[in-house]
Amino acid sequence: MKQRTLFYLLILVIMVGFVLHDVVINRHARSNDCDVSTYFTEQQLKQTAEAIPWMKNAKAHKIGNLIVLSPEDTNRASLYIVPASPPYFPMILLEDNIHTNLSRGKPQKICLIDGHGKRVEVDGKVKDGVFDSYVVTTSNGVSYYDKGFDGSFKGRFWPSGKKEIMCSNVWHSYHMDGNNMVIER
Repeated sequence: MKQRTLFYLLILVIMVGFVLHDVVINRHARSNDCDVSTYFTEQQLKQTAEAIPWMKNAKAHKIGNLIVLSPEDTNRASLYIVPASPPYFPMILLEDNIHTNLSRGKPQKICLIDGHGKRVEVDGKVKDGVFDSYVVTTSNGVSYYDKGFDGSFKGRFWPSGKKEIMCSNVWHSYHMDGNNMVIER
């Protein structure tokens, strides 16, 4: 039952993400550009920019009771959406390529974040537009990965850096030795 619920949640996140991306980028955003500091303090911007580098030069758009941040680079297919008034959750992030400044022009990741730090992320392949994995992060920071998008978690990462892999329905710690995975039993 949990897998079915998670599947429906992922479908909802995907649908909401693409609709918001289309509405904001194609219909409203260019007419409502304003300075991002209008809505966020310098400290909030600094913390967010550490995790999302393009936020340093983001444009802010207010649509209804939502604040939508988009990159200065209009070829980058990324958005950061938050409610305009407290509480500022849930947040939605559509990301082109979060770890580099390389833009591919299509969202690779859709992320839904709540006020306790829990996240659901769906990752896709840019080349063919197919989702290939998802991540669920709990409020204590533990992330569970499903690389095959088949409803079973294959990896678990702890905030401490501990990594585990699922083998025969049992979690086993592992570490990398060069290109080789060494499972600790």
